Amino acid sequence: MIRLLFMVLVAASAGNASSSLVGAVIDPQGRPISRAQVLLLNPVDQKVLYETSVVQGTFRIDPVAPKSYFINIKALGFQEYADSVSVAQDQSVDMGRIAVKIGRLEEWCGGEPTSSAQDLVDAHVHTEQGYRMMTVCEYLNLRAKAPLSYGSGAIVIGILVQTPQGSWLRQSCRGSLRSGDYSWPNAIALEEDTSFTGTSGGLNWADFLPHLTRPGNEELDPRDRAGNWAAFFGPLRTRDKLVAVPCGNGEQCAYGFGAISAPAGLLYRKSYYFGEVK
Repeated sequence: MIRLLFMVLVAASAGNASSSLVGAVIDPQGRPISRAQVLLLNPVDQKVLYETSVVQGTFRIDPVAPKSYFINIKALGFQEYADSVSVAQDQSVDMGRIAVKIGRLEEWCGGEPTSSAQDLVDAHVHTEQGYRMMTVCEYLNLRAKAPLSYGSGAIVIGILVQTPQGSWLRQSCRGSLRSGDYSWPNAIALEEDTSFTGTSGGLNWADFLPHLTRPGNEELDPRDRAGNWAAFFGPLRTRDKLVAVPCGNGEQCAYGFGAISAPAGLLYRKSYYFGEVK
């Protein structure tokens, strides 16, 4: 009887045990950030499972179920921070001092990418009516070198895929972005900006052809592939760090954009189908 009671008490103690996650958020100079939002997301569907606020530069989430998560930190004036974290049973995970970067100028002022990234852009991207124009593969080649966003807008060309779950532009590229063992789709997720009422002007399909028929880039030729080629205009964004984590059954889940977790997302204001302005 005594032995049985002891076993019950041990089981109850194990059931009440919990895990936790703690950390500190600092700016590039090492100073604590007093106001920030910390989110833990489910890797499978990116739903927010836990949410807390930074208090005097630190945060604590307790209890936390043992599993893998995406962690997302948002602070006004700073770039969004994204990473992965795994929590084991009865474990207190200390993420240490997490440094968030100052927000990019184009995110706050509607400008173009910073000058440090501009050299990468010029070799691959052309300008049309004041906006950057590029194919899906061209952008992903740039994204492999630097996390480029275009807050003032860009024109992206690709093969349009539309499903009940969401829409995206895809393209057959020579390679793909990777996070460890995970290969990101060669695609850019699309989301309509329903609040935008302006216009970006008309474009002809002939304007796009030089981007799709360059010597040595046969995979960019639309005449060699079936598909609904189109171009979309609007702010183009990515994350500073592309994160993927194991999410069960030997699969990996990515913290990306849209229904397919693409490595970038475009909030489109105008769409162009073979020269027709929609």
